[in-house]
Amino acid sequence: MSMSNKNVLDRGLHSLDSVEKRRILDALRLLINIFWSGQERKNWTELWNLSPQVWSCLQKIVFKDSPEIVNFIQRQNSLEQSQKILQDFESEFVRIFINTHAGVSAPLYHSCYLDNGNHLMQHPVLDMLDRLQDAGLSRDNPGEPADHLCIELEYLYLLLSLEMQEQDNGLTLEIVDFSGNFMLPWVIRFQRKIPDSGPGRFFFFSAGAMKDLLYFLGGKNNDRPEELTGQEQQKHMGFDRG
Repeated sequence: MSMSNKNVLDRGLHSLDSVEKRRILDALRLLINIFWSGQERKNWTELWNLSPQVWSCLQKIVFKDSPEIVNFIQRQNSLEQSQKILQDFESEFVRIFINTHAGVSAPLYHSCYLDNGNHLMQHPVLDMLDRLQDAGLSRDNPGEPADHLCIELEYLYLLLSLEMQEQDNGLTLEIVDFSGNFMLPWVIRFQRKIPDSGPGRFFFFSAGAMKDLLYFLGGKNNDRPEELTGQEQQKHMGFDRG
């Protein structure tokens, strides 16, 4: 089933200049700071205030209109609800993504979104380790499996940074493949698992903007894979990379 994303512009990575690519890098860095699961406490007020600035800068580059995360934050600010929401961000982040007695809603690991069960250390880990090695990066993980969302985002950040410097068609093709075929199918499932209520809406809409950015970078605006099964996603994501 194919259907276009109405708020994502139908233009390719090749059409972007260096300033526009830098703004995409800013968005990737923001996403990494939001979803990283390290021990240090995040400055949620700073991330809240930064989000509309970063995403608004991508209007007319990636998005036709403001992404929903911008509209959501602006609504909360106008209603003077932001401070109330921000008070619960740390506990909500832990509850949704890290640890809770009932089980986390949305694990931050690619392997958890395959059809063969909610298990860590599956094919995506090996695929990421191969990609990191091919890029000349260490295969040692920084305290997390290589298929953690933020490690994948860091890899995408690196690819785009290198592509800006070298204008290498091979890097461009890897960005398109990694964004649209490797990350996008599981990020679609990941966003659906995030509660669209209370403080969780910040994470839900941030993941929505991330999903749309992957549509754009992967050239998938007219090829939406929401209907793929997990097995089809594994084939679509190229786990037979040899």
